[in-house]
Amino acid sequence: TESSVSIEFVRQLLKAHDKFEQKNRLLGHLFAVQDVRAIGKLHTWYPGQRAEFDFTKYGVFLYPNSNWNQPELYFDGLGVDHTSGVIGSFVTTTSPTSRDIVRLYKRYVMPKSTWLPSSLSDVAQLWDVFGLPHLVAMDNGAEFISNATTIMLLMSGVVILRIPPRRGDLKGTVERCINTVESRYIHHMPGYIPKVAVGLNPKYSKVRERAKSAARLTVQE
Repeated sequence: TESSVSIEFVRQLLKAHDKFEQKNRLLGHLFAVQDVRAIGKLHTWYPGQRAEFDFTKYGVFLYPNSNWNQPELYFDGLGVDHTSGVIGSFVTTTSPTSRDIVRLYKRYVMPKSTWLPSSLSDVAQLWDVFGLPHLVAMDNGAEFISNATTIMLLMSGVVILRIPPRRGDLKGTVERCINTVESRYIHHMPGYIPKVAVGLNPKYSKVRERAKSAARLTVQE
């Protein structure tokens, strides 16, 4: 007699399988940490202990005309406190550099009245989030790993936490904050273009490559 395996049995078997341990043994610990989601939860015990910095980018059309019809890419940099989730600083630029990171960190640690315009003095008085964090979490972008950024943080006595590639969950507070800001505010700006349309969403990169390959094969045939 032939024996069959039920779908439920396979599902339970896969559910009990430790994917992290398998990739750790086959490909090494670094690959496993990068590819498998975090087990457990990050903890901080008081506001100001851990700061998270990151940049996002989106497309915006600014006064398009016959001579200029491409969207301008804007980058928003945010500094967020991990415990409270409060935004401590922000910058906007079209090309992030180490200078923007220095400006973002400086705005994070200083009272807001020192850099906000006088017209926003009321906001500066209510925005009482400042001070040196004990730890700063950020990714490995060129502007974050530059000498200027590293020296600035080390001279401030800050512990630098480099997040591995594809592990945005290790600085999930600023990632969620960026998504919220974009979906609630930037999304409603005149001329806003989604990441998919601009070609910035990595989820659709393979789809685009397959479409290009299919188009080339069709032309050859």
